[in-house]
Amino acid sequence: MSDTTSGRGQPALISVSLLAILAAGSLAFCCYAASFLLAKSDITAMQQAGFYCWTSSAGWDGRFNNVLSAAVPSVWFSYLPGQKLALVLVPAPAYAATRSALAVLLAGLALVPVILLYNRNRWFVREAFMLLSALALCAAVFLFTPLPPNGFTIDLKQQLVTVNGSASGAQIEITQHMNIDIIAAPESQLLGHYLVPGYNLVIENNHYGSLMIAQGTQDALITACNLAMTFINTQGNQV
Repeated sequence: MSDTTSGRGQPALISVSLLAILAAGSLAFCCYAASFLLAKSDITAMQQAGFYCWTSSAGWDGRFNNVLSAAVPSVWFSYLPGQKLALVLVPAPAYAATRSALAVLLAGLALVPVILLYNRNRWFVREAFMLLSALALCAAVFLFTPLPPNGFTIDLKQQLVTVNGSASGAQIEITQHMNIDIIAAPESQLLGHYLVPGYNLVIENNHYGSLMIAQGTQDALITACNLAMTFINTQGNQV
């Protein structure tokens, strides 16, 4: 079946499409800037609380699939010799901002075929791209807010490890046979590490069971694990 309209209006549709692309790019940039500043506020809060950065969040952790799951977080620490060590993993601001900006850009670009096919009989194509645009916009709203920092505090005076992340307030007692391990998250195994951070940091205690104390990429958790075990093994004298 032929189109119901001639090509006389095609230049106007192309102009509108170019304007839509420009608008989508501008909105994506604004979304990136706003999300980046929101994520940076977590780092500012860490600095104001007396934390120091141990490793930066400038790169990936070496595996391509984590481009779609999580960039290497910053590892922040607050150290009181012989008494306390607090460790927090803060997601990379650029990663958090890029996710939402790309979703906004996709939502805008998906409208271009809708504009070009205006008043044509390919309604099913228009509807498909409109649905894609709506889904991308919903994803942008969901991804705009960065992942919250997660971490834990080791208190040698009270002999306790306290989680200050998603399981805030959870505690486990420090014993001589306690160990900290990194394990693959079950949901990550199911999804092939593509959609969620791939590892959990778990503290295991033969008397009190186990407790998940942090989530993130493998390299960041290895760093946090090494700092924690050095602190515990040296009775708080080193990190």
